[in-house]
Amino acid sequence: MDYIKRKRGGKGPLQWEQSYRLLDVVRVNPSITAEELQMEGASIGIEISTRTAFRFLERYRSTKGDIVKSFRPHLQVVANVMRDADPDFLFTASIIQEKALEQGVSLHLSTVYRILRRLVSTGTAVQTEIKGVTFYTWKRETSHHGHVKCVMCGRTVEFQKDYLDGLARNICASFDFEFEAFDLTLLAKCKHCLQFVEMEQ
Repeated sequence: MDYIKRKRGGKGPLQWEQSYRLLDVVRVNPSITAEELQMEGASIGIEISTRTAFRFLERYRSTKGDIVKSFRPHLQVVANVMRDADPDFLFTASIIQEKALEQGVSLHLSTVYRILRRLVSTGTAVQTEIKGVTFYTWKRETSHHGHVKCVMCGRTVEFQKDYLDGLARNICASFDFEFEAFDLTLLAKCKHCLQFVEMEQ
């Protein structure tokens, strides 16, 4: 998004909040054209060329609306940490900083807070206050999902497959049960632990 220009004639990148405002416009009208986005941007104080609007839409649609894929590496790291965690896990900025460091990425705490504010402002993450402490969680879809859990390190990744709902309903029906939801956890070994096992052999 660093190719979007400010209205006041400068060529520096937009503030992230302004970029999110354009994203909101596209979310409301996914079929919007570049010319329409240009006009909508002008109406909210963001001046972009038709070419820039086209590139913006192209990038948005190429990621199927997943804004995280369009962002900087640091934001990708924070998003992955939160998205791959247990759905009920409550993160603080410090915990996210530690998890990122475990992945070999050093983030300043202020950077983590800035990224979290961006994720919360777009509805990608949820902020909760508990006894004066601010916690964050990744906003999950309401559809059913399962997990893959490493039996060695405990790392858990969430997954969603539409056909699992149909399979679960068929199994329930075969036993005269009415399907409500499923809690599926696949036990496996992640690639990092497998590499460790190979080194030990």
